[in-house]
Amino acid sequence: MTERYLFRGKQLRSGEWLFGDLNHLSGTYIFPRNTDALDSTDRYEVDPDTLGQYTGLKDKNSKLIFECDILLDEYDRTWSIIWARGCFMLRLIHDPYPRDDDDYDTWPELLSNFWSGYVEIIGNIHDNPELLGKDGELIESL
Repeated sequence: MTERYLFRGKQLRSGEWLFGDLNHLSGTYIFPRNTDALDSTDRYEVDPDTLGQYTGLKDKNSKLIFECDILLDEYDRTWSIIWARGCFMLRLIHDPYPRDDDDYDTWPELLSNFWSGYVEIIGNIHDNPELLGKDGELIESL
């Protein structure tokens, strides 16, 4: 599985998303994966605040799901992918039908508990801050 340890980050110079291997040298760098050039020295400095690791899952459109992606589920709830407590989790951003009872759980969900075939990537927290809560913050917190 070549995607198992795949990372993405925004290149500092161009603002483009880069995908590849992560390395912290004198900065934060992504080494694009070239199957024909394993000894390649091509590296690009990326903004460390935009780094995200591939979760190992794909959405219903077969797009790779990364940390910091924003997902829409079949109930029109939006979620952000976070790394917390040693695993990938979903943090609730918006629920159009919140319940008022005490049993309503807004704690983060384990990503592995979700069936990725029912979610769709609609953006990420870096390119689409308008999909977040007030003042660009996630609504629900740990």
